[in-house]
Parts: sequence; C-alpha cells; structure tokens
Amino acid sequence: LNRGVMIQPQNKCYNSDCDRFDYHLHTGCSADGSGTVKDYCREAVRKGFIEICITNHQEWISAANGYYDYAMRNTNWHKLLRDIEAARQDFPELSVKLGCEIGYYPQYATEIIQFTKELPFDYVISSVHALENKTLSDVKISGSKDKNVQIKWIRRYYSSILEMVQHDYFDCVGHFDVAKRHIPFQALEACQDLINDIAKSMIKYDIGFELNTSHWFLANQECYPGLEILQVFKDVGIKKVTIGSDAHSPENLGQGILKGLEILKKAGFASLCTFSKRIPTYHTLTP
Repeated sequence: LNRGVMIQPQNKCYNSDCDRFDYHLHTGCSADGSGTVKDYCREAVRKGFIEICITNHQEWISAANGYYDYAMRNTNWHKLLRDIEAARQDFPELSVKLGCEIGYYPQYATEIIQFTKELPFDYVISSVHALENKTLSDVKISGSKDKNVQIKWIRRYYSSILEMVQHDYFDCVGHFDVAKRHIPFQALEACQDLINDIAKSMIKYDIGFELNTSHWFLANQECYPGLEILQVFKDVGIKKVTIGSDAHSPENLGQGILKGLEILKKAGFASLCTFSKRIPTYHTLTP
C-alpha cells in the first residue's frame, strides 16, 4: 500500500484543536447505526468539532450471506459518498472525511483489498469482529470458567489481528483489544508474544491504531486499547494514532475524546493523526 508522503504540520496543534477530531462514526447507512451524515455534522458543529470521519461497516461475511446485521449494503457506499459531498457544501466550517471500518475475514482478503481501492477513502480502519465466521458476541465463550479455553480463544483473536496487519490494506487497527469485552482475561498475561509481534508488524507496514473511547460508557469502562497495550505501542515506536468515539448515533459523537487524549499523553504519545486521501497529518498534543 502506497500511502504517500506523511505531512507534518508547521503550527502546533493545541488541545483546543485536537480534542475536536472524531474519527470513528457510524450513520444509519450501517445497519447498526442511526442518523444521517447531516445529523452528525449538525451535532459536530454544535459541539465545536472541526473534523469528523464517517466510518461505516463493511463486513464481507454479511455481504456474502445476505445477512446485514451491522454491515452496510454495497449499494449504500455510493449514496454515502454523495451524502458526504453534500454535507461538505452545507457545513463549510467542518471537515467531513470518508472512511470505513472493514471487518477482517481471511477468506475475503482479495475482495477486501479491492474494495479499499474502489472509493476515494480518506481513512480505513480494519477490525477483527469475528472468528471462524461467528461474530465475537456470538462466540459466547465469555461464560466459560475454563482458563485454558479462555487462553485459546483470546490467542486466536490476536493471531487474527497479526494476520490482518500483514495484509497491509488499511491505516489503523480498530478497537485493538475489544476481546476483553467478551472474555474476562488480561491480554498481556496470555498474549504478550503475539502483541509484541503485532506491534512490530505495525511498524513494518506503517499501520497505526485508533484510541477507541466507546466503552468507558459501557460495562468495561475502559478504552480500546488499554494503557498497558498503549505503552507497548509507544515503546516499539508506533506514531500513527487516531481517536474516535465509535458513536452509532449522533448524540454520542465526541463522547470520551477528552479522556482519550489524556490517556494517550499518559502513555507518552506526542501527536494525533487526521487523514486525507489515506495520507496522515500529525497534530502535536500539548503536554
């Protein structure tokens, strides 16, 4: 993947700017989302945001089976693009970017890679939402008391992320340690070797990660990834970082962004990314 030249901004970006980016949003074009692009834009302007990225789901297993539980239908992508272009005209004070969140399915790797080239995406997230063609929420291993079963499951999850990174078709890994939502097991305890390998591969392929702020407000009350994994990423030298609320309705836009910036700084990160045509711009975080 040729990502072009990285752009470093000349002017320092104070938190008054950096806390006004939200790079993970789902509209009603995704089956699990609600609201239109313009609804999100109105909410962003009301809350003082200056840049947002719409990242609706593309899940190839849903498309293949015709069961759109939370994926977007292929025909909706061109409508979404038209809606974003219209919103850019109607909200000139707001930068509105076209993104997507692609679920990783190894059997559809060729189709996934081709899809990323078919639309003028500014930013692409890739996430592991399923193992062996079952969504993580359907695996239902979390109720198991067998520690060996838990370890086997969570290692499969991180092995899938490692494989996904090595395909190199996207910009950032989505909600890196979301497995903790489904199984109560500490990732570094069971998967230190895999997480280290993933981090090294992310450096090799120039892939970053998102700080996903959604689950501070749900049962886990944690961000994705958590502080320990953030520190692994910082130590290995990953610099490409975005931040997103993973909002599925307009009123949740921006939720947790300020808290997310603080944990990034606590882990030692000095900058945050925005994207245009898959090229990152780095904005300095103030201490």
